Amino acid sequence: MILKASNLSLTDGQESARLVADSAATATTLTVDNISGFSVGKYLLIGEFGDSNAEIVRIHTSIAPTGSTVTLNAGTTKDHYADTKITVIDYNQIEFSRSTTISGSKVVLTTKNISADRVETNYTDATNLTGFAFFRFKDEANSVFSQYSSGVSYSGTNNDSVQNIVDKACRDAGVKVGEDFSTEDMLLDDANDCQDAICDTDWKFELVKNDTSLTVSQYENTFSLDNLSYELKYPGIVQGVKSVKLSGHRLDYIDNDEMDTLYNTVVRTTIATQAEIGDTSIVLANTSELPDNGTVYINGLSLTYSTNTKSTNTLSGISAASITKVLPVSSNVWYNIATGLPTKYTITIENEILFNVPIATTYNGYSVTIEYLKKLSRFTDFASVTEIPFSEIMPLYVSAKIEKRKRNMENYTNIMAEFKSALEDNKEKYKIPVLEDSRYYNFFDTKIK
Repeated sequence: MILKASNLSLTDGQESARLVADSAATATTLTVDNISGFSVGKYLLIGEFGDSNAEIVRIHTSIAPTGSTVTLNAGTTKDHYADTKITVIDYNQIEFSRSTTISGSKVVLTTKNISADRVETNYTDATNLTGFAFFRFKDEANSVFSQYSSGVSYSGTNNDSVQNIVDKACRDAGVKVGEDFSTEDMLLDDANDCQDAICDTDWKFELVKNDTSLTVSQYENTFSLDNLSYELKYPGIVQGVKSVKLSGHRLDYIDNDEMDTLYNTVVRTTIATQAEIGDTSIVLANTSELPDNGTVYINGLSLTYSTNTKSTNTLSGISAASITKVLPVSSNVWYNIATGLPTKYTITIENEILFNVPIATTYNGYSVTIEYLKKLSRFTDFASVTEIPFSEIMPLYVSAKIEKRKRNMENYTNIMAEFKSALEDNKEKYKIPVLEDSRYYNFFDTKIK
């Protein structure tokens, strides 16, 4: 396995200067046009990565640059001409590592000096045939490291991997991964932007059928949707939710206003002090909204009270035979609504599903079966794989973005038009149709900008 690490990102955004005079091999000082950003112990790239006479040197560890003179820690090994670019870089070595899985522990394979006369530094792993390779830059003198690169699979990349997508895009745009217009971070952002652009439309491959990861608890009426198997494409709104079933019954969707109307006369509070079997009074968290007498529902019990002492939040006058089990602190207390099997639901702005009645004991622990559109996972590294079944069009988008950064606007426009045309070609096969007869499944097509 030949591992390749691009050197090019080392010079991104770094301070640079130019030689104002020729410099012969073995020179221990350099004369430059400015020393901004040059300081004791820093590494310098003389020339450009890939130049035959490029080399990396280090500024003297105790003699600071001054005026136009930079004193080196050791002499140069090559001749350099006036006007040669000199760039401050943070690292002089590359550490190659391997892990058995993309997120597993990394084991160092080797540490190599950066090859300044090449745009990449290579290492051949003659031992391992599987796993994932990583590299990071190293400041040899101070043992300081950069972040790790994206992981690359030893077994090659799938056609639908980010690695494959960006590699093809770079070939089409005539650049290499790691160059000024195609750094790893740029390309990863491009791939994510491409996925976002594609998912402006709702697709069949985003539809999750019969997810049962949400379970209900007795006496509750509201449940978070944050812990579904997949994140909702449209959190906090009903768009994208096709159906909701509980105990085999399909629930009807109503909007938030309708649900508010249903709960308009309902009061919910909680037990403040544990009630014991046979008690004739209970202390709640708040009784200010409860009537002077009435019936409350707590943990499956129906308790009728005759007195509401609001100053102490106490309901009294309860029959001693009514409280047949301990009612713990924080138990839900409901007024004007009993538990049961929900028949309606809404989605709240807090990304919760709200039912029209609290869950009865009979249905405690039941799974809610939901069909919905999921949000595709973000790409975190080049080993990430897209779920888009027509990933072959994605290099077009990425290469268009590269051309835009290169300010080749005509190429950008033409390639992006080709991408949009290819996207339209796939809609007939993969796009979800609008279901006109469904209020809760109102998908729409948004044009790519």
